[in-house]
Amino acid sequence: MAFQPSNREYMLIGALVLIAVGYLYYNSDSIGGAGEGDSELAQLATGQAPVVNMASLMREPEGYDAAGRSLFKYYTPPPPPRPKPPPPPPQKRIERPKPPPPKPRDTTPKAPPKPRPPAIDFTYLGLLGHKDSKIAVFEGKDGEIEQARMGDTLWNEFRVVDFKYEAIVMGYTDDRFADQTTELMQENK
Repeated sequence: MAFQPSNREYMLIGALVLIAVGYLYYNSDSIGGAGEGDSELAQLATGQAPVVNMASLMREPEGYDAAGRSLFKYYTPPPPPRPKPPPPPPQKRIERPKPPPPKPRDTTPKAPPKPRPPAIDFTYLGLLGHKDSKIAVFEGKDGEIEQARMGDTLWNEFRVVDFKYEAIVMGYTDDRFADQTTELMQENK
């Protein structure tokens, strides 16, 4: 497939041809002989000195400003001035809700704190006897050994309520703690 130039390329080629023809036509007068505009070249060809305009040579030279523009340096414009900051927005008044009024003090008398049952200060050592008639063995705070069956009282404050595997349930003899129980784990010695 052969190369086919576009219309634009045709126009470019035509313009170049016209420029070349014009150049050859303009220079053809100076090649063949002196034309009307070539009087200076004709004077040089015949050996005569050309005419010099002395007024243009006598002008005063331009002054040089060292702080002015230099042809050999790039110009860097000064930075643009900073824009003025926008005015602050008007402040809105924030109204906070009023706190609720304080609650009135409760003037009703409170019930005294519920008394605590006495602390268990002995250890449960284990069981003795047959499974139907178990006897629990305890060691008191002074090292004394006590034995009790279900329902028996220990040290006038505690009662044996139930036997469990490796534990015993103790109740209290005081009527204020009749509904409370404490589980005491067997101590391994």
